[in-house]
Amino acid sequence: MRQRLVAIRTDASTVIGTGHVMRCLALASDLVTRGISCRFVCRAHPGHFGAAITAAGHDLILLPLRPVRADPSEPYAAWLGADIETDIQDMIAAFINLKPGFVIADHYAIDRRWERAVAKATGAQLMAIDGLANRAHACDLLIDPSFSIGGANRWTDLVEPRCDVRTGPQYAPLRREFREVRRTEVRDGTIRRVFIGFGGVDEPNATGLALEAFLSLDQPDIAADLVIGAGNPHRAALEHRVAGKSNIALHVAPNDIATLMAQADLAIGAGGTMLVEQCRMGLPALLLSIADNQTGSIRALAAQGGGIDLGIYTDDARDAIRSRIAQALITLIDHPDQCAALGMQIARLMPSSAVSAADLIERGLR
Repeated sequence: MRQRLVAIRTDASTVIGTGHVMRCLALASDLVTRGISCRFVCRAHPGHFGAAITAAGHDLILLPLRPVRADPSEPYAAWLGADIETDIQDMIAAFINLKPGFVIADHYAIDRRWERAVAKATGAQLMAIDGLANRAHACDLLIDPSFSIGGANRWTDLVEPRCDVRTGPQYAPLRREFREVRRTEVRDGTIRRVFIGFGGVDEPNATGLALEAFLSLDQPDIAADLVIGAGNPHRAALEHRVAGKSNIALHVAPNDIATLMAQADLAIGAGGTMLVEQCRMGLPALLLSIADNQTGSIRALAAQGGGIDLGIYTDDARDAIRSRIAQALITLIDHPDQCAALGMQIARLMPSSAVSAADLIERGLR
């Protein structure tokens, strides 16, 4: 039996967002209930989210930031917070005496170079969590939790034959609340409550943009829940904007996001982890891509009838995007059958999986 220790290399920042760390925390929580300990390795990026990791009871090695050479051919290289060779050596040094049974890499800057070196030095099995399918991996297990048209076929030339590839949002590590909370009544398409959430950081303030679109409808009989992270840079402005509006609530890093989603009839949001959470709750959504890595998943979901693609956010198109959100809201409010159809399709696109990422890791440790 391999040592029941899992090393997790991931990062959060004001640029990266918090989604990678959040889904790794969800996975770690599941592993701990099985008697498997987890140790995180992150860089000290601004907004690194280390406090959330330690608050959850996990060990954390917080590495210092190092200079990274700009390389246009590797747009996510800077996200590693060091050049890849330095990161490899830091990772090996952190675990050379501990010998983890599994190493998890959830990072767009990590590829087969890192994975081969770390696996060789530690003797661990490697799992990659990656929804981009834009680089090669040398791992034993790959989880692609994104919505995509190609599915596992996207990975044919990017992984080795030995790799166990699992694709689809049913494999996304989600917090326990998303497995336990369910809406009590069937959504009929009527919009009474809207959930607005664009992840833990939301640097462009898409939350504020969606709020302005919602307010422009002047529909006090429809409620809205705005969800932001504790580090959202626009928190004060959002608090000021919703002050005195009885039908709008602003929630900062709430512990009951699944309940808020279950109560809602429609979501306005982006891609990433929160999109999978919304779909898990069967929540129809208007979707705006606020990062390049969200575009593919949003387009794939919309192409399969599970959401409405509002396009890609740019600073110079804020007025046009606000109008687009407002018009999409009006259409779904006036045509509840369309909203109901979105919800039914989401249910078909989110099959339950007989095994989870934690199940697969536990099997590998036997």
